[in-house]
Amino acid sequence: MAQNWLRITHQDDKIQLSWQREQSAPRSAPPVTFEHPFNEQTLTELRWYLEEYLDFPYGIFPEQAEKIEQKFQEWGQQLFELVFPRTTKAWDFFQEATREGLDKCEINISSDDPKVLNLPWELLYTPDYQFLAPSLRGMYRSLNGYAVRSLQL
Repeated sequence: MAQNWLRITHQDDKIQLSWQREQSAPRSAPPVTFEHPFNEQTLTELRWYLEEYLDFPYGIFPEQAEKIEQKFQEWGQQLFELVFPRTTKAWDFFQEATREGLDKCEINISSDDPKVLNLPWELLYTPDYQFLAPSLRGMYRSLNGYAVRSLQL
């Protein structure tokens, strides 16, 4: 069961991070300006990898795929630093939410913009934890105003 929830809310040109521990009231960091972190080339490479290469990982494609895989960490760290910049309240909330382990934390990305919801949030990366998604209790996307949580088992 998750003990901490981090919610990344995107609205207009801002994102705001909020943190909730168990049944306590959510706390919010000040909103920050959101600039899409990836250019069209990056999105094209990622789309090719996920939608084409993984369906047919043979022939000359493994070399191209390896070049893209080598960029995952860089892209993930870039996305992480956009949401959790050091020396901000968002960073403090991330530290507190993950203090007891990533497996006790869920992240929800909320937006009405498909470009934001379609970002590769699963690539969130920090040198302290590596890629976050495999260790988190859960990661969800939702439309603004529609919170999503996993079933309590």
